[in-house]
Amino acid sequence: PRFPGYDVILKERKQRSFVCPVCGERTEKSEEKGVDVALSTDLLMHGVQGSFDIAVVLSNDSDLIPAIRFISRRGKKVIHASFLPEEGEDVALSCWYSMDLRRYKELVHKAEAKKIKGE
Repeated sequence: PRFPGYDVILKERKQRSFVCPVCGERTEKSEEKGVDVALSTDLLMHGVQGSFDIAVVLSNDSDLIPAIRFISRRGKKVIHASFLPEEGEDVALSCWYSMDLRRYKELVHKAEAKKIKGE
């Protein structure tokens, strides 16, 4: 039997040095490589294996749409969750449901404040 649960998968961001074309200053920025491929692969693999009924995707990357549509046609539900849902409208439209996480930002701040106060 399957039990309710979730997996959080974090991917390491690589640091890359570059020169600003405007000011000429050298700076560092992080970039992600292969995250969309890894997420698509996980969605497809676990969807086909029946490892989940509902997947929550926190990404606005339209490269995920084919994988989302594939597993949706096989009866799996995909929820799009984003702090900037307007930037991922095409992803949201391919999902069963979409959540604007900005609605929960205040709740997170209140919970963090309580934790700091020791409540």
